[in-house]
Amino acid sequence: MEEIKSGGQCRFATTDEFLEIVEKVSSRELIGSGKFISGRQSLPVLKTKIENGFLYLEWKIENNLPFSVPVEVKLGDEIIKVEMRDGAGSLEIPEGVEPGIDPNKWITMADVEIIKN
Repeated sequence: MEEIKSGGQCRFATTDEFLEIVEKVSSRELIGSGKFISGRQSLPVLKTKIENGFLYLEWKIENNLPFSVPVEVKLGDEIIKVEMRDGAGSLEIPEGVEPGIDPNKWITMADVEIIKN
């Protein structure tokens, strides 16, 4: 017979506890200091630029906090994860293909600024 769960096993966690668990499971520091998540900082802005067949991506965050969260980019039917070392990354894009930034909306961010040259 299956045991009925009462919900007593659940507990609330603080943002810091949650971030500690996420970073432990992923073996990565995902959020820098995590201050923007708790509402003490602005959300990051992703600046993008398309130039000479490349898509350039750069995170901008208040007080220049470290932020190296990778960004998924959709090119046609393919989704490519761009690693953002030191908050920046780039990707070659095929001619005539319009890149889709964070197509599954995984990242909470303030905005995506796109510059086309």
